[in-house]
Amino acid sequence: MKKTILGGLSILLMSVAFVGCSNEVSVDENYAHKKKVMEYDAAFEQEFGKIAEGHNWGFDQTAGARTRGADVSSFVGWEIPTDLTSSKEGWSKSLQAALENSTLTTINVDFKNYWLQHAAKAMHHKNMKKLQAYDSSANNGAGGWIDVINFKDGDNTVENKSYLNTKLKGTTLMKDMGGSGDPANNNKMFRWLGSDNNYYYDYKFCQYNGMYFLGLYNYISNKPDYWVIAIAQANKAEDELKEEGRVLCEDMGTVGDFDFNDVVFDVQIFESGKIVIDIKAAGGTLPITVAGEAVALGEMTNTGVKDADKTQQITIDAETAKTNKWFTIKDIPVVVYPAGDSAIPYELVAEPGKAPQKICTCRGVYWPDEYVSIKDAYVDFEDWVKNNPQPATWDENRVEKFTNLILEDNKD
Repeated sequence: MKKTILGGLSILLMSVAFVGCSNEVSVDENYAHKKKVMEYDAAFEQEFGKIAEGHNWGFDQTAGARTRGADVSSFVGWEIPTDLTSSKEGWSKSLQAALENSTLTTINVDFKNYWLQHAAKAMHHKNMKKLQAYDSSANNGAGGWIDVINFKDGDNTVENKSYLNTKLKGTTLMKDMGGSGDPANNNKMFRWLGSDNNYYYDYKFCQYNGMYFLGLYNYISNKPDYWVIAIAQANKAEDELKEEGRVLCEDMGTVGDFDFNDVVFDVQIFESGKIVIDIKAAGGTLPITVAGEAVALGEMTNTGVKDADKTQQITIDAETAKTNKWFTIKDIPVVVYPAGDSAIPYELVAEPGKAPQKICTCRGVYWPDEYVSIKDAYVDFEDWVKNNPQPATWDENRVEKFTNLILEDNKD
C-alpha cells in the first residue's frame, strides 16, 4: 500500500466533488466513500488507460474458460493443489537447512497417488538429466522405473492450467503407481540419470512448514548439491470442484500504488455449495474481512515487508453459503473498515466496465511485491484493462523481480 497520494489529482477531484455535491454532504453519510471511489476511478484510468466496455475483471473466467495449453485431463477428479512449496519462489535458506539436516527415509505418502512440484534446481543441475520414479504395478505387477514427465535437467518449467482456474507450474501428478520401491535397489522410490548416463539413487526427504520435500543430490567438492521437489499425497475429489480462482484486492485506504495485494485469497466452490477460502497475503494496513471473517495474517504480510509464509483458511458450509447467496467467487464479500470511529465500512466491488477494486485470476498467480504497480509486475495487464482479450492472458508475462517478495531488487 503506497504511503503517498496522487496530490494534484486528489485536489482536483476534491474540488469537483465539493462543488458538485455540496448539498449531499449533509444528507449522505456515505459521501466520504463516494468521494474516495471517484478519486480511485480517476487514478486507475490515469494509470492504466480507458477501461474496455463491459470488462468483467476475470470473474467470468472462473469455471473452465481459462483451460488451454498442456493436456490436463489427468487432473480431472483430483483435489488440485496450488503452491505446494509454501513460499512464492519455493526455496529458502531455512528449507535448505532442513533438508541438509534431515534424516527422514520415509514420509506419510502412500506412493500410489502423489504430486511432485519443482521447488529449486541444483546449482550443477545439468548433471541431472531426468527424474524417474518406481512403479511397482508396472509390467503386469513385476514393477519398473518410469520417467517423471517434464522433470529433466534439474528443473521443471512447464506451466499447466487445471481444467478450471488454477496455475500449476512445475507440477506432475503421479497416479496408480503401486506404492512400493525397487526391491533390487533397497526399495528406492526415485532415481536420477547423470550426465555420464548412469543412474543415481541419492536422495532424502525432509519436512518443512508442514510439507514434505524430496531432495535429489549429487556431490560437488564433497558437498551435496540438491534438486528440491515438493511432494504431497494426491486425493480424489469427493466433492466435485465447480469454480475456483485467486482474488487480488485494492482496499483504497490510500490511492496510487495499484499493487493489488491489500488482500489476496484463493477460493474454491464445490458442487455441494461448500466454499473454501485461503488468505494468502494482507498488504494493507486497514482491518478487512473476507466472507465476514477478519483477515488475521497481520499488516503487510507476505508482500516483501513481512514474510511469514503463513496463510489463513476459511471454510463455509453449503447451508451458510446458500443463506448468504454466495454462489460465485464474485459474491464473496470483501469489506474494509477505515480508520476513525465515525468511518463507515465499505465493500470492495468489481463492476463491469468500471475501475475494479478486486480482480480474479488463476490460483497460483503471483501477486505483486509491496509498492509495485501490477502493470509493472505484469507487462500485459494494461492491455487487458484497455482491450479485454479473451481468454485473459495478462498473467503469463511476469516480471520475476517484482513478484518475488524481495523488495531490495525492485530498485532500478
